[in-house]
Amino acid sequence: MAKTEIRSVRDLPFPELDRFTLLHLSPDRVDADLDNYGFGYGRLDAIALVEHAGDQRTRVVRDALVLALHAWDNAEPDAHDIELSFWLDDDEYYEEEDPDDDNLVVLAPLRLFLRKRLPELVADFNARAARAGAPPIADVVLALCNPFRAVIERPPGLVTPPIYYPIGNATSRMESDRAREVWDPDATLCLDAEEWLRLP
Repeated sequence: MAKTEIRSVRDLPFPELDRFTLLHLSPDRVDADLDNYGFGYGRLDAIALVEHAGDQRTRVVRDALVLALHAWDNAEPDAHDIELSFWLDDDEYYEEEDPDDDNLVVLAPLRLFLRKRLPELVADFNARAARAGAPPIADVVLALCNPFRAVIERPPGLVTPPIYYPIGNATSRMESDRAREVWDPDATLCLDAEEWLRLP
């Protein structure tokens, strides 16, 4: 039996995280981790979007609102949406430990999630920035895997800012001396994908 009920996308936990936790980076891990199921959001002063196909461009996005999300591994192919999975904390959402981990996962379409949550996140960040005399959110970056190359649409009612999303798997890393596995907290944080598309 659930302690905290999830009745809609608005009820899903979606925490604000520091940049390293958001991208699952630590001194013990500076390279890709395809088994990370974390999710949340945060503002990054700068993040490099690196492409490994086509023109192999690297685009540095500044003042970005980054949403870390996880695509459901067992989703059916969909050219127009991505099935998201939210792995919930059993201590908070369940009365006792559940032996079936699948019961701790809530699924939601990306389109619905963005429509219900993104406008509020952007408005909240911009309001905080205005009070602090900081610049508003310049771009939104969706840090998630897009294995079926779905075409993402801008949520209705959200005119700005531009939204970047990946084609293929997206993995995080920091731009450091990978041969020596140096942890550099000041290094540029990177998201690698086949391609990054931009919704203006």
